[in-house]
Amino acid sequence: MSRILRKRYLESDLAATSSLLASIPDDDAHLLDRMGIENRVRNAQEELEELEIHAGKTGETILFFYGDPVIEEHGIDARFSAEALGAYQDLVSKQVAALSGPVGRSGPTRAERESHLHITNVVHGSFGFELEEIAPSEPLLEPTPLARAIRGVTSLMYAAKESDEAFADIVAATDSRVYDALREFISIVHRAGATLRVASEDGGVDFNAGDLAAAAERTSSQRTEIQDQPTPGTFLGVLLDSRRFEHLASDSEEVLRGKVMAEVDLKGLLPWVGKPCVAHLQVVILSRGSRELRRYILTGITDS
Repeated sequence: MSRILRKRYLESDLAATSSLLASIPDDDAHLLDRMGIENRVRNAQEELEELEIHAGKTGETILFFYGDPVIEEHGIDARFSAEALGAYQDLVSKQVAALSGPVGRSGPTRAERESHLHITNVVHGSFGFELEEIAPSEPLLEPTPLARAIRGVTSLMYAAKESDEAFADIVAATDSRVYDALREFISIVHRAGATLRVASEDGGVDFNAGDLAAAAERTSSQRTEIQDQPTPGTFLGVLLDSRRFEHLASDSEEVLRGKVMAEVDLKGLLPWVGKPCVAHLQVVILSRGSRELRRYILTGITDS
């Protein structure tokens, strides 16, 4: 059983046994009953603590599929499952590559072998696949790139389900090839008449038919990017905890809001507050029909 399922089983069992323990009278007549339940509670707590030590260090997720390609608990269409799992692996691989910088527009991605997931089990109750990273046996101090990539991919899927605004926020910081791979994965599942649940150690996300249709529409948006848009105006300020900035554009008198690029020193921006300057912005545009959403990333400030 995967860490994800084992953790959820133990959490459920711990809640049930703790509730049962609370209902047993605290007297000598029920001493043996209490001792047995207390032992179960203690064992569950100890195993959960052990799982927590390794939680999130290696990549692991479970993809559950429902709908047309699935015949109750008996099976799943082989062509669909191969296509969907291949698209998910491609999405994760590109996210791993994006962790170390922009991904090239074509050709193989970096760390292709290091991003491989393995099917280690199938889960019934619809039809699910446990996908795991086969990592070295020695203890890991930090999450592997594959573990971090799965977390990022799950966040992308959650935003695709949530709203146009939430999706635009996260796509602004998403590599274009990762975005294309996300669109392909969502499209494959949606076209097949399937629905989806993604389970991870951090939680997960469920897509019913309506959610998946909305996500397919959002991910169909055209993503374009302007690498450097010099914007004269007045720098209004930056929040150090969230890295969010505001800049008043002089030509449109619009207050542009967004995030400061991770490589930029926030304290170096403080002397510009309230002063005329040129904000250098990376602009990510999502367009679908007549609707257009823009997100801004501040890459630097120069004299006006």
